[in-house]
Amino acid sequence: MADNSLSSAQSLLYDMRGPMQALYPKDHVLLAEFSGVGAEDPSSGRVTPNSNGSLPADNREIFSGKQVRIPIDLHMLQGGGWVSETGTINDPIAADFTEAHINLARVVQPTSITIDLEEDSMDNSAAQGLATLVRKTREALAEIVNDAMNTTGATLATADTTQSSAGGLTLKVLAGTDFDKLYPGKVVDVLTATTGADPGQGLRRKISSFSETASPPTITFSTTQQAADGGTGNITLSNAVAVYTAGSYGQAMQGIEDAANISGTDTFENVARATYPQFKAVDGRNGTTTTVPLTDALLDAGVLLGQRNGAFYWDFGIGDPSAINVFKNGKISMVRYTPDVAKLQSGFQGIVYNGTGQPIPIVPERKHNVGQVKLIRKDAATLYGRRRGPDFEDSTGAIFMRFSRALPKEMWLVDRLQWGWHNPGSIVRYDNLATS
Repeated sequence: MADNSLSSAQSLLYDMRGPMQALYPKDHVLLAEFSGVGAEDPSSGRVTPNSNGSLPADNREIFSGKQVRIPIDLHMLQGGGWVSETGTINDPIAADFTEAHINLARVVQPTSITIDLEEDSMDNSAAQGLATLVRKTREALAEIVNDAMNTTGATLATADTTQSSAGGLTLKVLAGTDFDKLYPGKVVDVLTATTGADPGQGLRRKISSFSETASPPTITFSTTQQAADGGTGNITLSNAVAVYTAGSYGQAMQGIEDAANISGTDTFENVARATYPQFKAVDGRNGTTTTVPLTDALLDAGVLLGQRNGAFYWDFGIGDPSAINVFKNGKISMVRYTPDVAKLQSGFQGIVYNGTGQPIPIVPERKHNVGQVKLIRKDAATLYGRRRGPDFEDSTGAIFMRFSRALPKEMWLVDRLQWGWHNPGSIVRYDNLATS
């Protein structure tokens, strides 16, 4: 005789609905600091969102036209000197100026929804479909911008020299790759680094897993096609490829790695650094490349070099959390009290360095390059934009659009902005820092 059981009574049982969980981080230090959005929430120490989940409008500089032109005064007036009672005064020397040019970049996060999902998720569901997609669209756009601000444009990883030329799904990448930018589920482009060309099935590929402990580290991609404009199956890999934010090669806004270049051989914002070395960042380690922990002494040495370059204070430092943890733990081992911390206007906080006469919080940012810390002045850069913040495209008269008579509707969250640097020479950069 059969007993009544859970399996036989499934149709009678209701589901208990728990709260929906977001399994990803979304704290963006540089974006929050230079956007200047919102007011701090005392309970969380973070910017308070609007009622619809969006952030308040950016405190960015608005402009329209061809470009932003920044006049650069390169150094003090030269040609003066001491003279005897009857001596001849030196001939005057012209002041030395140049100019930087800043252009806006475009960023778009699309999403789509069917009428059925929008209507059937209005109630009796874990979340409203449309409201959830609007929130996720804003979060995704913020991540794209923050990734760019913490890198060189849209570059997320570079192939290791040992990567063979063959079809496959596992890419060997350089040691020190920041895997906070390359989490499972992220969709990226795998492209030829020098040209941006698709090497073969490299577009819109989903990361299925990675191994940070492998030597060299590896990224494994899903074989499944993720979008109509994406590849499928094996990717044509080689040591000439790199990983990029999807669809962004050559189009991304400037990042901290562009501004903080110390080689002096590139052209940044129309300024050739070989001609005008004042426009390159300060190497806080003065050419030393051995791996060492971040210490007060190391910061002191870099600050002196930065002051030689005309900067005398910095608002905050930002860097790899692992390198900052080494700095923090080194202090704790030498003293019997908790080191001081300070909080930025955006609510983020970090351990304090006091070597310049005023406290400088060193704030961790998970998307910053591994083993790096940089000291930054906020007045050295401006976030420029065509509008106060990202918004849904509605120039056709409506936010929702349909294509090819298809019933599902699509919306685009659009922004035009650029992180313009007036004085990248004020950045003090520390590389090759110990992370354990």
